[in-house]
Amino acid sequence: MTKSRHTIRLSDEIWDKVKSHYREDGCTTQNEFVEKTLAFYIGALDAGSMENYLTEAVEKAIQSGMKPIVNRPASLLFKTAVGQSMITFLLAQDYELTEQEFRQVKDYCVRQVRQTDGVISYEDEFKYKGEMNEKV
Repeated sequence: MTKSRHTIRLSDEIWDKVKSHYREDGCTTQNEFVEKTLAFYIGALDAGSMENYLTEAVEKAIQSGMKPIVNRPASLLFKTAVGQSMITFLLAQDYELTEQEFRQVKDYCVRQVRQTDGVISYEDEFKYKGEMNEKV
């Protein structure tokens, strides 16, 4: 974009605000700050009202910010599910449970997850293993 020199007159009060805010906005020059400010205001005028312009700007910012927030947990859940599937497959290959033993383990696991909101400790499972071995 080609730039040209333009002369504008601003009140001292406005220019003092430009000088005090341009670095806060990440601008390296006061000219850059003034240009960004004018572009923002012109965008609002083109949108028909400041409210419409801000609504669109906020919506775009939220949408771009939400993508990583949504994708990260989904990716972690997928990886966790794959790992759990692998462990389940390997354990099923190693243990020969009867249908009744399988149902007992499943019922126990469902109760544990419900009671603890999914926070299962190794110690609890170790105690349960001992209890199950005593019953068998």
